[in-house]
Amino acid sequence: MRLRLPPRRRERPVDLRFPRPAPIRHPREHQSAFDPPSDAAPPGSRRELAAWLTDPRHPLTARVWVNRLWQYHFGRGLVEHTGDFGLAGERPTHPELLDWLAAELVESGWSTKHIQRLIVTSATFQQASTVDARCRDIDPENRWLWHWQPRRLEQEVLRDAMLAVSGELDPAVGGASVPLEEREQSLRRSLYLFQQRGVPPEMQRLFDGPAEAGESCARRHTSTTALQSLYLFNDRFVLDRAIRLAETLQQEAGGSVPRQIRLACLRSLGREPNGEELQAAVEFVNRVASEDATTVAAVSAEPADGQPPPHIRLSPLALFCQVLLNLNEFAYLE
Repeated sequence: MRLRLPPRRRERPVDLRFPRPAPIRHPREHQSAFDPPSDAAPPGSRRELAAWLTDPRHPLTARVWVNRLWQYHFGRGLVEHTGDFGLAGERPTHPELLDWLAAELVESGWSTKHIQRLIVTSATFQQASTVDARCRDIDPENRWLWHWQPRRLEQEVLRDAMLAVSGELDPAVGGASVPLEEREQSLRRSLYLFQQRGVPPEMQRLFDGPAEAGESCARRHTSTTALQSLYLFNDRFVLDRAIRLAETLQQEAGGSVPRQIRLACLRSLGREPNGEELQAAVEFVNRVASEDATTVAAVSAEPADGQPPPHIRLSPLALFCQVLLNLNEFAYLE
């Protein structure tokens, strides 16, 4: 014999003190297909939750979102502890700016593009990374944003940047994820690479990505290790991008080495080389070409069946492109 207890009613939902005390509500009943349509959100529904979160009077939603957008562009939010926003976290360094951006977000119809346009066109974002000794003594951590703080690209962005420079990036939007076994050869954006728990991509593991797929990571910390340099100089993915970039330069710039060098710098660094850089690059390419028609570069691949790892033959121009992809100027936003 089983004792059936009457269904328990929830007393009062969690009250975050906004914007008014929550009324007592009971579990929502199923609606009939013949019920008349209503514009009001049913009590306890996800629609009601969305309306509550996006209410202009809500003290957190807009501020948390613009703080994350600021962190995306500057490497650190106006509230440094992005994942612990509120009374338990640090106070914002620029509270008036945070409030103004939050108000702009709401008034623009929650347009992320509008906020990002404001940020990247601001004088703060367009500052030089030159360090002033007097300002450094006052604010060594640059909390008051007196200069641009160079920051390295995230590993996903760095991978996509190499594909974009070589002209191979697949810009298709949407669709299925790239299977795990095709991940290394895929030309799609990193967003579409399938992630499996316990099997992170090597580049993600080396360049401070999340250790586990699906792991919550409010802010990534940047490290600098010798393994990162070895990866960029020897990995097959990077070498293939250098080879493809060299082929593209030969097609677009013809046989003129100076034109190839200028175009390579424009594509990878966003600027033309100065006179000294151009002369050194041309001398490098010509010297390598005169010493040997091709240059052998080892690839970071595991030996198979006791055989030595495979090798790739890089042309002098491809070797120069490999150098460009290894520059700090390519991997860092300055």
